[in-house]
Amino acid sequence: MSGSAEPHDGDVVTDEGAGRAGGAGRGSRIAVGLAVTVVALVAGAGLWTFASAGSEDDPPGLAVTGARSGERVGTTLAVYLDVTNDGGADRLLRATSPVADRALVHGTDVAGGMRTSEGLEVPAGATVLLSPGGDHLMLEGVGERLEPGDVFPLDLEFERTGTLQVEVRVVPLESLVEEGPS
Repeated sequence: MSGSAEPHDGDVVTDEGAGRAGGAGRGSRIAVGLAVTVVALVAGAGLWTFASAGSEDDPPGLAVTGARSGERVGTTLAVYLDVTNDGGADRLLRATSPVADRALVHGTDVAGGMRTSEGLEVPAGATVLLSPGGDHLMLEGVGERLEPGDVFPLDLEFERTGTLQVEVRVVPLESLVEEGPS
């Protein structure tokens, strides 16, 4: 190096003297290293949380929304709703309501035919839609007349979550026909 304190092209610059004046060079490297470590830990924790949300072994995190039914046809009533699961897998075992003798889970096969199911899987991190033209709950032996605007209780028993009670709103049949399958 020449006699000047300023580096020239090709000179190798070190922080050799920086330690004597308070260690600014070394302290900067430590601060940058700590910042990178903190960012990595925070990002890693976020990715871990995202990856573990909805894992099969996590407790289920169920929310039931949009519970609706058309008016009674004979003594039966179809119920439609959405089950959102932000946790681990669960399974709907059965449904009951004081307005019906029994409730069945009805599925739809690829040919469009109805079948009675032994339950309904609610996968981890998924939303299951029970909708017109698709899977639904069928209430049989409905004795009371239910009109649009009426509300009735429905208990949904899940394998892991236990029983959730929802309020089912009766809507005009025409609105369900317009809604169609999802």
